[in-house]
Amino acid sequence: MALLALGLVGVLAAGTLIGIPAPHAGWDEEDGVGGRGPLRLVFSQPMDHDSVEQRIHVEPEIQGVFQWQANTLLFLPQQPLESGQAYQLDLDSGAESEDGRQIRAAGSWTFQARDPWVVYLTPSRGITQIVKENPATLESVSLTQAEDFIYDFGIAVDGERIAYSLKNDQNGIDLWVIDRDGGDNQTLLNCAMDWCTNPAWSLDGQLVAYSRRSAPIDVGGPPGVPRVWLLDLTSHDTYPVFASQEVTGFDPSWSPDGQRLAFFDGVGGGIRVLNLANNQDFLLTSNMGSIGSWTPDGQRMLYITTEMSPSGFPYVNVLSADLVNQAVAPILGEDLDQVEYSTPSVSPDGEWIAVGLRYVNAGASKQLWIMHLDGSQPQAVTQQENYTHAGYRWSANGEMLVYQRYELGSSNTKPEVVVWDRRSDESVLISEDGTLPAWLP
Repeated sequence: MALLALGLVGVLAAGTLIGIPAPHAGWDEEDGVGGRGPLRLVFSQPMDHDSVEQRIHVEPEIQGVFQWQANTLLFLPQQPLESGQAYQLDLDSGAESEDGRQIRAAGSWTFQARDPWVVYLTPSRGITQIVKENPATLESVSLTQAEDFIYDFGIAVDGERIAYSLKNDQNGIDLWVIDRDGGDNQTLLNCAMDWCTNPAWSLDGQLVAYSRRSAPIDVGGPPGVPRVWLLDLTSHDTYPVFASQEVTGFDPSWSPDGQRLAFFDGVGGGIRVLNLANNQDFLLTSNMGSIGSWTPDGQRMLYITTEMSPSGFPYVNVLSADLVNQAVAPILGEDLDQVEYSTPSVSPDGEWIAVGLRYVNAGASKQLWIMHLDGSQPQAVTQQENYTHAGYRWSANGEMLVYQRYELGSSNTKPEVVVWDRRSDESVLISEDGTLPAWLP
């Protein structure tokens, strides 16, 4: 027995001395990573988190936060990665597993941020497909070959997967998923006769929030009221975010830090924000039927609502909600009763907003501008009064805007997709018949 005990001690000591293998990178070093990351290191066994995190370095230095998924470490950059910039992630030796064994050799991995592509639906009528296009080269690739109508889509934070909603043969809408190149096309969730739309990926890619409407009671009738559900991609369980039938919801959106989930609650009359850490929620009163735009730290949301001016005329007020203190304050100065604004879109660095605006006594079109959050240093992006502009979104590096425009005064007009380059102040027409433009990082 004594010899056996000594043998076991020897085995354990040998295991400690041998150590454990270094992790491997969870990205393709040739393909690169999206502008928002995350960077993944996959370990062979459970690790002591602190011993790993204190040994991580990135050059050039970038600030970020860590998250763990079982044996995988995620590093989430707090500022967008610069396209084409070469980076190096290092792990110093000495990181320990939960059982005390060490990684003996240091590890080093290189990566760079990919150039972003634009993704949109085309054509705007009939059977739609998801297309991606490189705004620099105008190379275009159709990602789907759907045989029925695609309603909308949602792109994973890392840019590796796209979830989309597709009409099925029961007149319901299912959720499907493809990879960034259009491969591995498969059903994500069979919704039968229910309508499942608005897919939105969580920061870690483990959950998809979506809007679900129950099947119509009568053939050809309207579906039930929308409610926000979650789909767990590990367990494949799906369930409503709120048990109460009184809470409705559509257009779910995760905060950039992954700590909150927001959606528009039509019955509640505003944007409902759920804190996932404490399961507390509150309502931002709005009658516009749309959610707002997060600041990069996830601590604030900019949104719009209609209010009455002292003279009795309605106007669109632009508000900033402090989600930590649950305080709301107006922004963009004192001319709100003279200008009709659309929802601001906050740039990735948090310094600028893109916003559509129309002067009350001017024409019907909305032009696109960028400015600081307080309205200072405004710059016109568009100046085409025969077009109205909407659906604007920043690229991950904050250097480009994609938006949608409609020509006014024509019964045959089709939505067009355009990219504006902030560096050159030039615009490029991406599609003459496209909708719902978004960025594929």
